[in-house]
Amino acid sequence: MTLTHLRPLPLFLGLTPNTCLSPTAYAIPSSASSLRSNFNANMAFFLTNYTLILLLNALIISLSHPIMLLMCSLVSSLWYLHRVTVNVPLPPPLSPHLTPFRRTVVLLAATLYVFLSYCMVPLLAVLGVTAAVCGAHAAGRNAGDIKAKTGKEDGGMDDRGMIDV
Repeated sequence: MTLTHLRPLPLFLGLTPNTCLSPTAYAIPSSASSLRSNFNANMAFFLTNYTLILLLNALIISLSHPIMLLMCSLVSSLWYLHRVTVNVPLPPPLSPHLTPFRRTVVLLAATLYVFLSYCMVPLLAVLGVTAAVCGAHAAGRNAGDIKAKTGKEDGGMDDRGMIDV
């Protein structure tokens, strides 16, 4: 999966050359097998587009949670400080209490707390929204229309099952 496999926006959205929605671009599958076939074909054909949607969705949701970004930055800074100072002896009043092992355990606990308290809800939002949007597109996008537009019977796959550009 590379950016060379990114499908053009008109093909992804099912637009005609005059930027209108094609009447054959989307169709409600008539059976479960055609739904599965559509879904699998579209997931393979538009995989790079779906990955880009996931990344943009993650960026937007992350930027809308500034406290999460601040806490992740704080924990990352503490891990960096720990990595830099792990071989440096601490002053005598702190050395018996803050051994490298204890600092590691405290940082692991802090990382787990930040993940569960600040990152879990945005992560679930990213995954849920992306799954809903990409799943609806993959299920509803007419694979036959894609085959007609690309001019290939296999919808753009080569003989190894890889996406052809």
